[in-house]
Amino acid sequence: MAAALYLALLWISFAHVMSETGSPVLDVRFYYSFEQAYDFIKTVEQQPGQTALGILLVELRLLDTFFPVILMLAGLAWTRVWETGPKRLYAALPLIAYAVSDLLENAQVGLLLSSGSEQITAQMVQRASTYTTAKWAFVVLSVLALIWLFRRRTPT
Repeated sequence: MAAALYLALLWISFAHVMSETGSPVLDVRFYYSFEQAYDFIKTVEQQPGQTALGILLVELRLLDTFFPVILMLAGLAWTRVWETGPKRLYAALPLIAYAVSDLLENAQVGLLLSSGSEQITAQMVQRASTYTTAKWAFVVLSVLALIWLFRRRTPT
């Protein structure tokens, strides 16, 4: 289910939103500046009325709210099956940190989009970008932790 949600997120982000705005959504970048956030939001605002882009951004935000929770739960279930004791905790912590940072990022990006290009501040963008960077760092740590657990389970 997490993989299907991720594919839907990628499809909406790249095939539709990026094709209409000319730039990737803020969430898929590793970092973004105030100018990049402003330009993206300004482009979204320049779309007339309730456009397909606006509808897609709502769908994207909705899917992106469920995805980190489902991915975290799937990862936690996987570690529960394969490990016991402290090793399970080592794999669980980055998964939980990922989900929390992704949900915080989603809230901040939602705030940026709802505030509009003329109302966002450098601090708002910096906070959202920091959560985005943290999210990607925790993704890497989560993958490394799961690889570490899996490699320890395979016979040498």
